[in-house]
Amino acid sequence: MIAINNGTYWNEELCRYEEVPTFPYPTEIELLKIFPEAKEMIRQKIDEWIRVKGRLLNQEVIPALNRINAIKDDFTRWFWKEAYKSFVNPRFIEAIEQLARLERLQILTADTKHSKNIVGFEQKKEIAKQTPILSLYFFQKLRKLGSRYTALCPFHNEDTPSFIIYPDNSFYCFGCQAHGDAIDFIKLIKGCSFKEAIGLMAGVA
Repeated sequence: MIAINNGTYWNEELCRYEEVPTFPYPTEIELLKIFPEAKEMIRQKIDEWIRVKGRLLNQEVIPALNRINAIKDDFTRWFWKEAYKSFVNPRFIEAIEQLARLERLQILTADTKHSKNIVGFEQKKEIAKQTPILSLYFFQKLRKLGSRYTALCPFHNEDTPSFIIYPDNSFYCFGCQAHGDAIDFIKLIKGCSFKEAIGLMAGVA
């Protein structure tokens, strides 16, 4: 098999180009069921990232914020606080994001009513994400181009289609830059929140 690009390969036996088969990656809930030993690993990883976050807080973040807070002028102090957000150690941002993800996974592994509610929400979220964008709206000037679809963007007025729906069920408009997955599409179309969009989509799925 000779790969031509990310989605195509040359089949030597059939002497033709074919699309690379894709398989859905397991959701986090499915992975937790497949690997129950992950419960202990999650706890260990949380401890590791807490140490990373604490070290960076003490060595970098708190000293920098103390210096900024010592500035007398309100505008200058506000300016440097906003500027510091752009210069903060990426490792500190990663620690915050990893802890949020791991703590959510830890709740999913707990056998409580709260965790069952979260599991239910996560399952609804996965259903919503997998709902084909093509089934959520009647697109004007819809046309198939290879594995993609083009259409008039539903979020702004246009005569030439600039709205693309990709094989991974994501979308992007080259006119207004609207983009995202199926949930983002419903949020924009209905003008609703993330949670409301999932509720709407899970209700019709």
